[in-house]
Amino acid sequence: MAFFPTDYRRLTPTELKRLGLGVGSKRRVLMTVKKVTKSMPTLTDRQYAQLRIKKRLGKEVTKEKYSNLVSQGKIKYETRQARSAGEGRFVRGLSPSDCA
Repeated sequence: MAFFPTDYRRLTPTELKRLGLGVGSKRRVLMTVKKVTKSMPTLTDRQYAQLRIKKRLGKEVTKEKYSNLVSQGKIKYETRQARSAGEGRFVRGLSPSDCA
């Protein structure tokens, strides 16, 4: 069964604390889940980004490779907001790795 990025939600700080994870971690779980337990599978922020990229491109690509393709102009930015942020970095002379 394939899931889409829209099928996931971020864990709340109390749920993260219950799992023993840091409050700042951006873990995600399926929206259908009511009570989160330690044995329940969760997605890390990176795994979620990979899922979004796979949905957009239709193939497995790493975050770094995707970022390179976008900066080279081979793929358009996903949103207008991301495009304007990328253009702002270009104007200021910063690479995406400098901003992270």
